[in-house]
Amino acid sequence: MVRQATVVSGLVLLNLIRVAAAQDTAPEPLPSVDGSAGLYHVGTAETGSPHHLRLGLHGEYARGSDLVVDGDRDLRLRGVLALGYTPVRFLEVFAALYGASNRNQRATEPDRADPETIRSLGDLVVGSKFARPLSRGFHAGAELSLRFLSAVTGGGFEPGATSVWMGALGGFDLREVSDVPLRFHLGGGFYLDNSTHLQDLSHLPGGSQAVSSFAYGLARDRIRTVFALDVPSRASAGFSLQPLLEYHVDFVTAPADAAPPGYRAGLCAAGVTAIDRRACRDNRDQMSVTFALRARTAGGLTVDVGIDVGLRSPGVAYGPVQAPYNVVLGMAYPLDLASLAPPRG
Repeated sequence: MVRQATVVSGLVLLNLIRVAAAQDTAPEPLPSVDGSAGLYHVGTAETGSPHHLRLGLHGEYARGSDLVVDGDRDLRLRGVLALGYTPVRFLEVFAALYGASNRNQRATEPDRADPETIRSLGDLVVGSKFARPLSRGFHAGAELSLRFLSAVTGGGFEPGATSVWMGALGGFDLREVSDVPLRFHLGGGFYLDNSTHLQDLSHLPGGSQAVSSFAYGLARDRIRTVFALDVPSRASAGFSLQPLLEYHVDFVTAPADAAPPGYRAGLCAAGVTAIDRRACRDNRDQMSVTFALRARTAGGLTVDVGIDVGLRSPGVAYGPVQAPYNVVLGMAYPLDLASLAPPRG
């Protein structure tokens, strides 16, 4: 089913490229979910015009059965408020504020120690990006951000759980060398992930450890890479479309968990459940693909819809499972602060 959805979404994207090819160049960039000017889950090698403020609001929905432990039904909701600002040419500062709720229902589990619903409110990302054109069509940049996790017990952030992202960005814009409205993007870097320090789960039963790790997003240090493309276009009759595609590949560099929750060696024989097959895998890689479509109105307000499809999760010793799909709905608005300033007399 995931493969069929991927093929259909790809065909839709190619059709939208043909539609957008009749249009012209794109306006100001929009914020990604994490705030950096870019696509959905990736910043691009652009910062926008000086004194432009970009606001974004996104909601996410994911659910699955037999997802984290056998017999469970999991529902995850997340909201993100993001903003980015360009104080001077080639430099951007950005931030994003998160709130999430994860509900995991499962059959009677005598030793269950995690609550059915786990909420995390007030997680914060702050960062900056430098990017500039290198030659006609080619752009490059670098990005640095910090992620602060709100303490489980409340009362501010958990200092030891602060994570750091350092990445390089590159892009090629075909509009600058031809009439084709198509851009390619590459990104890669290292994510120093300290989220496992948010809460000590070692005293919990295996099932509760696995669900709590998934709900809070407790992952491991990893290399992150992404290839993306989008079809920017200038508004025609006050309206424009921007289809986009992202392909993410992560590789966990941290050591394997010595006693991962739910790990059961020797269960890879034919006929076992999907959960059991994952429980004895030891792969470090994780892959996902994102399809999205942005629609911008004449006034600058943009609405978007996208879907993240989980293609491969890391082995249970290297991090939590990915949801099979994650639906994203959002809106964004760029604002030229310079135009709001009173004229100098």
